[in-house]
Amino acid sequence: MHPKCRYSDRIAPDHRNSENVYMSKKYTRDVEYMVNKCLRHSTTLQVSPSGWAYVRDVSHTLWVHERNYGYIGQVIEVDIDYAIDGSQADKQRFLFSALDYHAILRPGNMMVKSVQGASGGIGRQIDDNRAYPRVYDIPALSHYTSLSLIDDFVGFQGKGIVPGGILNKSSRKHCYFVPEQPPNNDCLPNSFQKSGTDCVIELNPAATQRDYECFQTENGTVLIGERVRIEAMDGITLLGPARYPVWLNPSRK
Repeated sequence: MHPKCRYSDRIAPDHRNSENVYMSKKYTRDVEYMVNKCLRHSTTLQVSPSGWAYVRDVSHTLWVHERNYGYIGQVIEVDIDYAIDGSQADKQRFLFSALDYHAILRPGNMMVKSVQGASGGIGRQIDDNRAYPRVYDIPALSHYTSLSLIDDFVGFQGKGIVPGGILNKSSRKHCYFVPEQPPNNDCLPNSFQKSGTDCVIELNPAATQRDYECFQTENGTVLIGERVRIEAMDGITLLGPARYPVWLNPSRK
């Protein structure tokens, strides 16, 4: 990002965008939330096959469909620029770029991309092979979930890990995995965990990357765009110091 557009590097942050307009913390958080929702779930926003959208188009979408995102007035491009640059670094939700580095915030120059989580119309526009690099040598693949859902994964009528969830409450097109071994205590290694997560499904990394197309996002998350069958799972372990194995996939032996 051009130095004139960066706010997180300021020695004394003044909470003002590039047009010197003050942005409160609440307004900044609201803009970040709205942009994130729009880039992932909008039914009207146009994105490229690699997932990039014009910031101008995001601003217009938030304005004409404010009922879907929130009534906070018209959000302009510089507001989005400020909110994204000042967003929580550990979340790594966005990529921000420009067609012309020296044009800075000229209308139509800035582009933004959501790192992951596209669904519905946005998901259908994105080509995984153009949006993410494919990986073949990830040492571990872990999927964090709740113990109450285990029967849906590996039970008598278990379906494995399904994009969007077993109950189809989401239209997401990917299953999500952390490319790390589970921890030895009750701490989770990724910042995208949800409340109630208390166990981890471990996949066989070599077999999974051989049988499925695995893509890695900029924040390290591994995506698989189809149902992951039970055969790809090594086991399920309860999180915590005990590391109690809840289920193990039987081997041929």
